[in-house]
Amino acid sequence: MAKVQSKSAARAAARRAQQKASEERVRRERLNVKDWRRSWVAVDRLGAVDEWAAERIALVEAEADRRRQEPREVAGAVLQALRGRGQAITTIVELAGVPEGAGARLSQAGRTAAG
Repeated sequence: MAKVQSKSAARAAARRAQQKASEERVRRERLNVKDWRRSWVAVDRLGAVDEWAAERIALVEAEADRRRQEPREVAGAVLQALRGRGQAITTIVELAGVPEGAGARLSQAGRTAAG
């Protein structure tokens, strides 16, 4: 600040400096409020995308389950037929190269499909 000659001029200069600082603070606060609003809108949009994605995933999973059902029932019916001809599930799954738990689940699906 420049050298001041009188008290009144010094006070006036101080008031102008305070006014300028106050205006700058108000400007920054307005920008902050504007940015916070933008941030809240963006967060809301993120939440909406997450909900949309969860709904889509649920639909795809349901469709995948529906598409898996018929092959499971066919495989289960085949296992039931093999068992009906005296084959043990352990032998069948060893020959087919599938885990024993999968064979048991398919066999259950065959029993369910058969009635």
